[in-house]
Amino acid sequence: LEEGLLGMRVGGSRRLLIPGEIGYKDKKQGPVPRDFGMRNRLYSTVFNTERTNKEREALGASIAGVVLADVQVLRVFCGDDK
Repeated sequence: LEEGLLGMRVGGSRRLLIPGEIGYKDKKQGPVPRDFGMRNRLYSTVFNTERTNKEREALGASIAGVVLADVQVLRVFCGDDK
């Protein structure tokens, strides 16, 4: 997320596409859903290498765990701002 926001100015907007392998490297890294069913669903997609390999073959890329976010900068705080 930090990389996607670099260079943005107030009023600017971007669409960020964050691949699952960057957003979820292991089961300890968050954000991890609190609900067991949703957590299990995440683990069975992002960490299932058989499934992601099949997606890669069929689509040319893995979409498991991909996060898409539209962001807009509303205000920028500097280190001294309170």
